[in-house]
Amino acid sequence: MWTTTGARTPGATILVQDGRAVIMDHGMDMPTSGDLLSMLTGRPGLTLVHLVWLGWNQGLSEAAPEHVPGSWPAALPASVDTSPGLALYRVGAHQAVAYYAPDAVVIAGDLLAPGVPELSGLTLAEARDFLLWARGQDPQAATGSRGVALTDPASVGRAIRTRLAYLETLEETVRDRVRSSHTARDIWCAGTWRAWPGDPRRHLINVHAAIAHVTGVPMDADAVRADLSALAPAAPASPDPVAA
Repeated sequence: MWTTTGARTPGATILVQDGRAVIMDHGMDMPTSGDLLSMLTGRPGLTLVHLVWLGWNQGLSEAAPEHVPGSWPAALPASVDTSPGLALYRVGAHQAVAYYAPDAVVIAGDLLAPGVPELSGLTLAEARDFLLWARGQDPQAATGSRGVALTDPASVGRAIRTRLAYLETLEETVRDRVRSSHTARDIWCAGTWRAWPGDPRRHLINVHAAIAHVTGVPMDADAVRADLSALAPAAPASPDPVAA
């Protein structure tokens, strides 16, 4: 199992079995996808046999060879015939996770983003349900987007507990403040999230998702974009190398 390094792009996890590679995309853009594909196809004895999108396609489909089959969240659950032991599960409308049973590895994309999950592609309830499911698998290792690689059971368990606690705090805080007609930006600016690691932009997205969860009103993508555009620009993305 390989994963891309660095937090500036969502990256990918790559499963290699007997010279066959499966890319599980966490949301790479087209230039990063192209660099990764070139690196993999340039390795002697390695053949790309399957692509898996764990979230929205941000460029991998445009960069990938047409003959390589792929799996999308909408078509899951499923198993990957070319990779025995790899099972794919749909978590939300646009989000999926993978589980590699032989090594008990959870591949979770944005659900295991650095510090805290990102709820742009799923609801707060879906994120909580997945984390509880993952904990029940007794995983020995896990990978997430933006270079997260947890290589022992203790670190996986700690990461899951931390994210469950974050979701509980997020829901409680939003529920209290929504009663007072606070907006997502108001709640974010209150500073509760400074106690948690992770990109401030991710916290703002999560506040919007929590408001949708609490009120039952779907998240307004235009409002999320407007709030994000009012923040300082994020650091530009750069290609990430593959680490064994």
